[in-house]
Amino acid sequence: MDQKEKQTLAQAMRASSPKQAQPHISAEEMDRYPCSVRPVTVEVPGEEPVQVYLTVPFQVTPGAPILVNCHGGGFIRGRSDRDELFCRRLACTFQCVVADVDYALAPDYPFPTAVHQARAAALWAKDQAAGLDCDPDKLILLGQSAGGNLVANVCMAEADEAAVRPLAAVITYAPLDLQTDPVEKFHPERDMPAERARGYNALYCPADKAGDWRVSPLFAPADRLAALPQTLVITAGDDSLAPEDEEFALKLARAGVEVTCKRFAGCVHGFFINRMDAWEDGIALIHRYLRSVLQEAAR
Repeated sequence: MDQKEKQTLAQAMRASSPKQAQPHISAEEMDRYPCSVRPVTVEVPGEEPVQVYLTVPFQVTPGAPILVNCHGGGFIRGRSDRDELFCRRLACTFQCVVADVDYALAPDYPFPTAVHQARAAALWAKDQAAGLDCDPDKLILLGQSAGGNLVANVCMAEADEAAVRPLAAVITYAPLDLQTDPVEKFHPERDMPAERARGYNALYCPADKAGDWRVSPLFAPADRLAALPQTLVITAGDDSLAPEDEEFALKLARAGVEVTCKRFAGCVHGFFINRMDAWEDGIALIHRYLRSVLQEAAR
C-alpha cells in the first residue's frame, strides 16, 4: 500500500466499530473521580513532540507514585474518554498523578515514532515527579493493547540506559508478535476478525520490520527482557493475543523477572477499558497489584 491507501484504510478502520461495545462516558461518571486534566507537550529527540495528559486529583499524597499510562487502539486510534476515566480512577484511588501518553498515530507516524515518544514521556514524568509531590522512584508504567507493546519497549530500552527505572509495569492484552500472520493465530469466535488485525499491523510497520524485537517484543533477546521490572501481564481468554502474551510472561520469568500473569477466561480484547465481561475484576486486579507493589516499596 502507498501512503494514501494506508490513510484511507486507517480512516475506514477508525470509523467502523469493532465487535466490542464502545460505551459512552457521561460527565457524571467523570465527576465521580474529580481531577484536573491538562495537556502538556513533551519534546522528543529526533521525533514529533508528544502530548501527555497530566491527570491530577484534588489531593496528592506527598511521596505518591507517578503512573505513566499508554492507551490502546492498534497504534491508529487516539486517547478516548474511556482512557481518561481509567486514568482518573487510578489518580483518585492512589491519590497520585497519572501521565496519559497520547502518542502519534500510524500510518502518518509509523514505527518507531510511538516507541520513542513513550520513552520520552516516561523520562519526562520521572523528571517532573518531585515537582508534582510524587516520588520518582515509584514510577509505574501501564499499557493496554498497543500501549502494552510501548510499555515493554520503554522497559527494554533500560538495557541500554537505566534512566526511567520503573518500579513496576502492567501490560494488558498487548500485541507482542506482529510477525506472525493474524490468520495463523488462535482465533476465538468473539475475537476481532484476522483481517482487521492484519490491517492494524500493516499500518504500524512494513512486513519486513515486523520481526524487529521493538515491533514484536516477544522475540526480544533475554538481556532486553531482563531489563523489565516486576510485571503484571493480563490476558483475555477470547483474544487471539492471549497466547503470545502468556509466552512473553514465561520468557520474562526465564530472564529472571518477577511476573504475575492472569488470564480472564471468557473475556474479549479490551474488556476492562470497554467495560465488558469481567471488567470490574480486571480493574480490581490492577489496583490490588499496584497496592502490593507500593506496600513492598514502602518497607
